[in-house]
Amino acid sequence: MNSLENMKNNYHEDILPGAEFPELMANVEAPTQTVPFEDVLPFKIPGAMTPLTPEEQKTSDWELRVNGEKVENVSKAEFVNERLGIRSVLAKGEAGYPTNQITELGGSVTIPYMKRGDGKLYIGVVVEERPNMGGVVSNVPRGMFNHKHETGTENAVQEMAEETGLTYNNLDSRMVELATGVNANSAFLNTSQSAKQGANFYGLELKSSELELVMDDEGHDYYVFPKHIREQAKGDATGERILSSKFIPLEEAEGLKDGYTLIGAGLVSSRVYGNTVHAMSDSSRQQMREFNKRPDRALR
Repeated sequence: MNSLENMKNNYHEDILPGAEFPELMANVEAPTQTVPFEDVLPFKIPGAMTPLTPEEQKTSDWELRVNGEKVENVSKAEFVNERLGIRSVLAKGEAGYPTNQITELGGSVTIPYMKRGDGKLYIGVVVEERPNMGGVVSNVPRGMFNHKHETGTENAVQEMAEETGLTYNNLDSRMVELATGVNANSAFLNTSQSAKQGANFYGLELKSSELELVMDDEGHDYYVFPKHIREQAKGDATGERILSSKFIPLEEAEGLKDGYTLIGAGLVSSRVYGNTVHAMSDSSRQQMREFNKRPDRALR
């Protein structure tokens, strides 16, 4: 028996009666309705961003350049994308000095994960092109709110479907809220003006019976969606996303450079191992106490 088969026999959970497998979402389309800034990003906090005085403009380190040319006499500048819900404002902030404040519509990050029978944790990632990170990277599924009345869970389910091409009949009920309103860069990102701002993190636990264990040429193990799902995916519009989705060991996920993936992996790890780590810590302390009571440990 090879090592892969041995691992499958040792760690694969029994398939429960009625266990649901992922199904293809043939035509996943994001809602086209956008959210007016006035509904979500009201900018009604008095004095949040105020124009710079002529003297403040002279001493400010910030410059506004248009087509490569510096623009003089700028008291306040705004760079806005209504569709994406992003606004960047160059002015004087509440702290009293010039700054660039970025306000954006919030969104959801979904961390699919699976804890194997031996306790090893795997994090689900998708392979995507992200030019700002230098090209193709692996990261957890996420996306911004794109509907006025969309909830965090609805957004998480939608993005999970869009980025992996998969859904479960009861996907929303399997989502567990891990954190809400997370500010990824408080130096410039403003998440103080709406409950919908910031990133919301959701965990989605899968069973090993819903995945398939595979091994690369170097002997590293990871999990993918079942063969029948991959076979369906070939030639389908969502196929590339499905085939590029995989579940990698926690330690490998922690080595990725995507901030949302690192935060998500940490939140899931805390949820899965929290009580165990605490118990181990108490046990370790007790062992240390017993060890220090030994006669040979007496101070000399």
